[in-house]
Amino acid sequence: MWVGAALGLAASVALGPLLSRWLFGIAPVDGPTIAGALLAVIVVAVIATYVPASRAARADPAIVFRAD
Repeated sequence: MWVGAALGLAASVALGPLLSRWLFGIAPVDGPTIAGALLAVIVVAVIATYVPASRAARADPAIVFRAD
């Protein structure tokens, strides 16, 4: 997750000037906007991994192994 966030941050900083004609009202490399988007992606990733992991932690291993 952190590697993807770092690569995305690097790509957004590198490609921001190339996409500047489609950015209205913000600079090509706008710190608060990039930080907000990065935070949103991290929060979604944590929630998306927490829900299945918590369900798996509640499962009884004996029942799970018998089902296979």
